[in-house]
Amino acid sequence: MEENMVYCHLNEWWWGKSIEIVRKDGLATITVSLDEKSFPNVAYLQGLTVLKTERKQGLGNYMLDNAIAIARKYGKGF
Repeated sequence: MEENMVYCHLNEWWWGKSIEIVRKDGLATITVSLDEKSFPNVAYLQGLTVLKTERKQGLGNYMLDNAIAIARKYGKGF
């Protein structure tokens, strides 16, 4: 994971985990959900947000790339 990214929360749920990822500068966030009950080999990407003034500069793609890297680290596909 890139050095300007930070895990905000690692939540444990009855169905698995969710990981909130935030840029250190606060410009963008995304959540990765790892459903261990229904779909144990799949990750879900949720809640991608990018500050309005920072849109259309590739920050959303950057966040998606980092979220996918984290999901793969946990052995999940899409």
